[in-house]
Amino acid sequence: MLRADLRELARGPVETRSDLPATDGLFAGLNFALAGPVQVTGRLQSAGEGRFYWHAKVAARVSETCRRCLEPVQVPVEADIEALFTEDPDALDDPDSYPSPRTRRKLTSPRRSGRS
Repeated sequence: MLRADLRELARGPVETRSDLPATDGLFAGLNFALAGPVQVTGRLQSAGEGRFYWHAKVAARVSETCRRCLEPVQVPVEADIEALFTEDPDALDDPDSYPSPRTRRKLTSPRRSGRS
């Protein structure tokens, strides 16, 4: 899991780096097999009150079967990620915005039904 102390953003952008194991639940249900950890490197920065912009690169190796010789092969894959995290519930209508971790906790807090 990637974590960043948002208080550090007061001094400027924060570098993020993590190696996520291929067995992480985040990757459950993928239509391919990861051949090792997923490397994530990025930069998180403040983008205004309650808004955080994250630009990252993800790199991994995927296990596949060669279509010609049917031997197992590992294929390197890379992707760039750009995400805007926000605490503003009205901004979440934008498909390019995600709830910030603090907001997500509020949205996913268990609700008490009042029944015993």
